[in-house]
Amino acid sequence: MSHIKNVSVVKNNGSVAELTNQCFWISISNWLNYFLQLDVSVSTLRQIASTNHTIVNAEHEMVDTTTHEQAILNVANKYNLSIRIYVQIGNNNFNSNIQQINTEYCVEISSNKIVQPYNVDIISYGLHFELIDTTTVGYHFTRQNLTLPTPRNTLITDAEQLDIILAISKAEAELTKKQESKKCMTQMLADQNNLLKQTNLSETELISQMLVSSAFICDEPKKDPSHDLQLTWV
Repeated sequence: MSHIKNVSVVKNNGSVAELTNQCFWISISNWLNYFLQLDVSVSTLRQIASTNHTIVNAEHEMVDTTTHEQAILNVANKYNLSIRIYVQIGNNNFNSNIQQINTEYCVEISSNKIVQPYNVDIISYGLHFELIDTTTVGYHFTRQNLTLPTPRNTLITDAEQLDIILAISKAEAELTKKQESKKCMTQMLADQNNLLKQTNLSETELISQMLVSSAFICDEPKKDPSHDLQLTWV
């Protein structure tokens, strides 16, 4: 089965108020607005990102998933998000609402809460980010989000406590795999960024090199969706 998928994206120009190159935070803001009905501004997200004096991108600087990883994690922890960043591939025009990604490879920065986080999927063009619209036809690979457990007054039973311990152990094993995959994906993003900066390449040559990079740079095992962390309150 092909892992190349067509997805619809929510366009943005990276600018908000007096800020530029804020496309990453705009994408997160769009998701919170569309799916959680939370009106969270880019300015608020940047404040959350900078918690505990964490380095956040400047007012006219792009987010870098390595340099600003902790800033992204601060936002992920605040809203219990799993932020997954996919590289744009294929020969689609960058201005199109329909783009292609390889669903096998992504950089994932996820909340450290026990409850399974909400998936927020973002596409990277190398020098730009946009939200992937998970409601569109053709987007079938995303895991179903788990609703937060309802509050209760009863204590956790021994069986539930054991389930939590087992779930944490499984999550730690999955984290090790994700960290290895993340190193590979980070290199892919860096290579794509370098290609986009080479002005001597034609559009056809650029797309060709991006396809080769995304197809052969990683050799990761396929992920079994059934291994996702799921906790169910009884």
